[in-house]
Amino acid sequence: MKLTPDFIPHKDFHKGSWLRADGGKWYYFMPGDDNAGNISNKWFDNTLDPEIKSLVKLFHNNDIKTSPSCAGHFSKHGYFEKIWDKLKSEEEKINEDGLKLYDSENNKEYFFKDDKYKLPWSKSEFVKRALEYQKKGVLGIFKDGVKKSLLSKINKISIPGVKIEDDGNVMIFIVDRDSEKSMNTAWDKLEGEIEGVIKNLSEVRKHVRQVLIEADYYDRYPDFLDPQFNPQMGAYPPVGMHAYGTMVREEMELDRESEDQKPYKFYILCDKLCQIEGVEVKNQMIADAEPVSKEEFLDNCAHAESLLVYEGMNEISDSSMGFYKSVVKGVPCYYVQYAGFEFIFTEGGEPGKEYWIEEMWDEEGNWIL
Repeated sequence: MKLTPDFIPHKDFHKGSWLRADGGKWYYFMPGDDNAGNISNKWFDNTLDPEIKSLVKLFHNNDIKTSPSCAGHFSKHGYFEKIWDKLKSEEEKINEDGLKLYDSENNKEYFFKDDKYKLPWSKSEFVKRALEYQKKGVLGIFKDGVKKSLLSKINKISIPGVKIEDDGNVMIFIVDRDSEKSMNTAWDKLEGEIEGVIKNLSEVRKHVRQVLIEADYYDRYPDFLDPQFNPQMGAYPPVGMHAYGTMVREEMELDRESEDQKPYKFYILCDKLCQIEGVEVKNQMIADAEPVSKEEFLDNCAHAESLLVYEGMNEISDSSMGFYKSVVKGVPCYYVQYAGFEFIFTEGGEPGKEYWIEEMWDEEGNWIL
């Protein structure tokens, strides 16, 4: 068994398991397969830092698994001296009789014995590194089983001092602040933003389902539009009972085909444009813009209407949005402006990824929002 008490990069917290001795305040890291967010320790909540406990519960209440975490701290010099002393006493146990350790996620017990084990730093080096290391907080969520539409919206959250990274199967939130107050504020803001995103998507789904109910779509095509549950029937439709699924799929594909033929394709979001080309390019596009009607925008821009649905813009009044025609980097464009963002479509330019399409439709043409 390979264990280390060393300083693991915050972005790698999920790449192993974290073990602690009874009464210990420092964790040992065991690299390898982590628990993938599968928490079975009934006392797990007691191991969480208070500053992020409600955020972790928010994720868990929405069936989103979390990775090992730390809220970030601003403890004093003497605190880490005492931790080093404790680690030194644990070193002696590891060398001689062995040390019992526990995984806080599943309460699994480990026995660590190694007569060659030594702390990797002196007391002064440990304290110096710990004083800086503690100032970052980290929490991750496992993406498996989470709707892509939710992950996409969370990934767009922008809060000072909060960095969102993607490590394949884990989305990682790293908070880097210079005081305890600003650290706690950043976590509170992140929780509020994520709670709002979850609530908004839930309301959008409720609205979409209500529209479908009122339009009698569930009566006509329940196996296609909602293969899991038909609220009008109050039951799961029997497999093969409804004969119109294929016809609806063909109609949907034709609609998508006609959307693909529209001349303006999605290019980029304004924040990405500023990162790549500079803010002056966006500013010039806005300066050259002229207002157009929503109808003109939708008639010319491929899949623009589904974008409005995906981003929740169909839920607000048209007066809260602006529709414009302009030029970006010499290429004709349309864009919709909402909440400080511009969603840009260009004609003849290099198309970007229509990120919302794969979120709203599965490979078989079913609407998954």
